[in-house]
Amino acid sequence: DLIAIKMFFERYRGIVIYHNATFDIKHIIYNCFMKDPLDKVGMLHGLEVMTKSIHDTKVIAYLALNSTAGNELGLKVLAQPYMGNWGVDVTDITKLSIDDLLKYNIGDCVATYYVFNTYLPLMLKDDQKDIYETIMIPSIKLIIQMELHGMPIDMDQVLITEHTLKELEIKYLTDIMKHPKVKDAELIIQTQTMHSANAKLKTKQHPLSNFKHLEFNPGSPKQLGTLLYEVLKLPEIDLTPTGSPASGAKTIEKLVNHATSEDTKELLNNLIGLSKVTKILGTFIPAFLGAQEKADGHYLHGSFNLGGTLSGRMSSSNPNLQQIPSNSTYGKVIKKCFKTKAGWLFVGADFASLEDRINALLTKDTNKLRVYTDGFDGHSLRAYSYWGDQMPDIQQATDEKCYMVDGVSFKESDTINYQGTKYTGQQFYDLFN
Repeated sequence: DLIAIKMFFERYRGIVIYHNATFDIKHIIYNCFMKDPLDKVGMLHGLEVMTKSIHDTKVIAYLALNSTAGNELGLKVLAQPYMGNWGVDVTDITKLSIDDLLKYNIGDCVATYYVFNTYLPLMLKDDQKDIYETIMIPSIKLIIQMELHGMPIDMDQVLITEHTLKELEIKYLTDIMKHPKVKDAELIIQTQTMHSANAKLKTKQHPLSNFKHLEFNPGSPKQLGTLLYEVLKLPEIDLTPTGSPASGAKTIEKLVNHATSEDTKELLNNLIGLSKVTKILGTFIPAFLGAQEKADGHYLHGSFNLGGTLSGRMSSSNPNLQQIPSNSTYGKVIKKCFKTKAGWLFVGADFASLEDRINALLTKDTNKLRVYTDGFDGHSLRAYSYWGDQMPDIQQATDEKCYMVDGVSFKESDTINYQGTKYTGQQFYDLFN
């Protein structure tokens, strides 16, 4: 069957329409074209065959809807006006009968074709054909290759990292739990629980001693709120979407600046450290430990999604490789887990201030453009624009070209007398250079 699927795609000369092409094509290449997980020849052949003439209705809908308010791009949602509630649970297709599976498959095809016919005209009307054909569709091939190749993981280092982080977690937790303010929070939590339990009783009341086993839980937002705002009396500077005082790590980082004693600052820093370490241990380490073992080592395979964010950037999942901590103690520990094979190098590439360049082109702001046309330092230029009155010894350059000779500044239009001869600014500059 797999050979027949491979032969079909090799011989097929028509267009194939997918919804979320990276997912489907990746699995077809892996199962039908690659002899083993390291078969690069089969992978590259599969990429050429499977991406030669495709459409992706998820990308089409993303461009057609084109909203910063956020969109639901799942096929079931996009096709619902035509298909109704047609989906079934296909997490494990072995639990479905052949008839039910075939019915679902044809429904999936019809839904995809409906989304294609509905959103393609909208995308074209919005003049996004060029973006779709030159950026989005070519990106699918690159993304699939990244996902199939994976990131090499040093499993020995993963185990060392896990051990190191667990020791840190224990240390943070120990220091937090022995803090006297945490004991005060525990008493409040125990008392509140006692009152809640007794409120359900008509006669016999539970004494406080029945609740002394309850310990402070740093992972509970409610209990963290009790510690931060009832015990430590810190200001409520952030709110959750429901209007409650926030108690996440980012909020606690801000609250450090409001702490009046070193003892409280130490407690808050321990809470921040525990939160970050716990997140890594609960999110990244399990994913790393589950990396695929191949003949030459372990590889971590994530998924990247075109149009997965409001800003147009890609998103990542299973695991989210774009949320690996950086520029911190924990970031360095995690990055040690990624290790190249002998004879290979990790190489990174990034746009130079991409958003600011786009902003300059769209706004046509003279000062923003000069950062890139004249080589100005953007940070310095902006600082002078905002606080120029506080920089009396600095003058902003004019639009006219300026020169510097032996510490003397002059403009292109200046006439300079040198040894009885007049020179323009340009000629004078050339004379000394």
